[in-house]
Formats: sequence, structure tokens, C-alpha cells
Amino acid sequence: MEQIEKLQEQLKNQEKLASLGLLSAGIDYKPEVAVSVETSNGNIRISIADNGEGMSDDVKQHLYENFFTTKPVGQGTGLGMGIVRDIIENKHGGTVTFDSVEGKGTTFTFIIPIKK
Repeated sequence: MEQIEKLQEQLKNQEKLASLGLLSAGIDYKPEVAVSVETSNGNIRISIADNGEGMSDDVKQHLYENFFTTKPVGQGTGLGMGIVRDIIENKHGGTVTFDSVEGKGTTFTFIIPIKK
């Protein structure tokens, strides 16, 4: 359980950093990020949901492709979600899924088997 508590704290820190980034960019809305961590059936399930702009169908199709980015040239490598999925699925035997509605927000869910 100590590892779950550490993970929850790290996710909360990421939430704070994301909020600060939006505020510094001058975006006028109240960002909300909900993080949940639970265990069941021998797995850890981590869900991260936001109330951001969501993703277009085009972005959804390319999300896990290496070097795909929605950021301007020089501001992103496009490796984030591809690396995340590779680590979760290939190193830990888990799954990564997402649900995103344009104009409403996105939820990412990570399911990782607990190794004993």
C-alpha cells in the first residue's frame, strides 16, 4: 500500500504542474483533474480524467505513434504516450486505454498487474 500512496502523491504533483501550465498560458478556465487509484483482481487501476478540450478523431488515431505531437515544432518530442504504453504493456504486462470527447475532456486508464 505504501507504493500506491507514493504513486498517488506523484500524480497529485503532476496535476498541480498541469494546472500551473494552463494558468501561465493565459487560458481562462478552471482546470480539473481527477486521479483515482484502486486495486482489484490482482491489478492496480489508475485513472486520470480532466476537463480539458478533449482530442479530435485525428489525434486519437495517432496518439501512440512515436514522434506524433500536437505541439509546435521544437516544443514536444512526440514520445510521451508511445513510451507510456510501451512501458505499461511490455514491461509490466498491463494495459493503457483512453476515452476522450472533444470539448469535454479525456480519461486515461492504466491497469497494471500486481507482482508478488
